[in-house]
Amino acid sequence: MENDIKTPRSYKRLLALAGAGLLGVAALSGCNALSDAVDDASSEDPDAVNEEAYDAAADVVPGDCLTVDFMGATEEEFTIPCDDEGAYWEITEISADTGATATGGTLSDNQPLFDLCGEEVGAITPGSPVTDWNMVYDETTGNVDYLYCTQAIGGIVADAGECFSSSDFYSTAIPCDDAEADTEVASVVSLELGEYSEDDLATAAADCTSSASFPTTDQFGRSTGVFCIESLM
Repeated sequence: MENDIKTPRSYKRLLALAGAGLLGVAALSGCNALSDAVDDASSEDPDAVNEEAYDAAADVVPGDCLTVDFMGATEEEFTIPCDDEGAYWEITEISADTGATATGGTLSDNQPLFDLCGEEVGAITPGSPVTDWNMVYDETTGNVDYLYCTQAIGGIVADAGECFSSSDFYSTAIPCDDAEADTEVASVVSLELGEYSEDDLATAAADCTSSASFPTTDQFGRSTGVFCIESLM
């Protein structure tokens, strides 16, 4: 059966955004940029923050939790109790001494991130927790002040028999009767985490018996396999 090999959903960055899901972290783009934002009282940049909020971001520790849209939050709002219904991300690791550098919201070398968070950070692995990362870096020097590792609280990548929203980059499992659910995973063709050619992924997808499929490609261009899917629409 010939499958429709769908391309992964767009992975977007905003200014100094690092991780795929922590949208709007231009606020964490480094001391110089933050100082400029503070000095520019007329700035209408929705991602501009004050120095207190920057300090609060720098003071987080493993175990602290964040909302989905924590960017631009005030000092008091940056972290949130982990048992609050608005809590989405838990910080699992943070380091101020990785030696990493970045340009335009992208790390020059991903290895310091993998050394801190583990090689599987950000991987879209069916049945595994949703993970991501972020950073605070100086846009002028490119030096990364802090690297964060995060994990979604209760968020699990959809596996066979589960459903998700096609608008969700991580393909997080949600109830199939949820209003946002539009895709059901019929089965999964598993591969070892790595970078694969389109031909390799097409070969893997040939094992699907569903009406469509697409690779579980993450923000680093790595895949853990192929989703064999059916539309709920």
